[in-house]
Amino acid sequence: MQAFRKTVIVVALGIVAAGAIAGEIRDTSVDVSDVTSTARHTGSRALQQLGVVESEGRILASTIRVVSATNSASGSYAKATQNVGLATGSGQIQNSMVVASDLRNNALGSHSDALQQIGLAADRGQIDGSSIQVKGASNTARDYSTASQAIGGASGDGRVLASTVIANNVTNTVSDGDGARASQTIGFASGQGRLVKAAIVASNAYNAVEGYGANATQRIGVAN
Repeated sequence: MQAFRKTVIVVALGIVAAGAIAGEIRDTSVDVSDVTSTARHTGSRALQQLGVVESEGRILASTIRVVSATNSASGSYAKATQNVGLATGSGQIQNSMVVASDLRNNALGSHSDALQQIGLAADRGQIDGSSIQVKGASNTARDYSTASQAIGGASGDGRVLASTVIANNVTNTVSDGDGARASQTIGFASGQGRLVKAAIVASNAYNAVEGYGANATQRIGVAN
């Protein structure tokens, strides 16, 4: 029997969840372009999920390709979360590619939270025989806020094995605010993590925060 390859093509404007939630993406191509998710006003939440699996999620022999995706929440205490090629709950990314370009995640308001995760296997996660390629990704928060950007990594007893992580022109910033936090992590394995036969390449990676007592942390190619 001749094998076939499933393809999911998403071209849309609005609140977006593309790919499988809770389970498995196997032998599949998820192609996403020109998508926008927006939430406004105090306490707003914007969540954009593109090629995501949860609860012992697995991405196997698949390609997640995203071009031009924007996720924005505005207003005080806003939260913007953008996930691309994410596997959680003993998550696995095996023999797969996550290719992303022109991504924007914005939390625009005081005490806001911006979280951007691209090519990540979380909670005893493992990336094996895979490639994570990101070109042009920005994660932005404003005023007394937190911005966290994670690209190509495995967390919680994480393992990155025989895989490649390439990140070009990626930025993570908090524009202003006392006590603000900016954290950018690229090509990592955390929680007694291991990087084994992995290649981590980063260029023009920028992580910055302004304000009294502010904290900026940048980690590239780190196992801890």
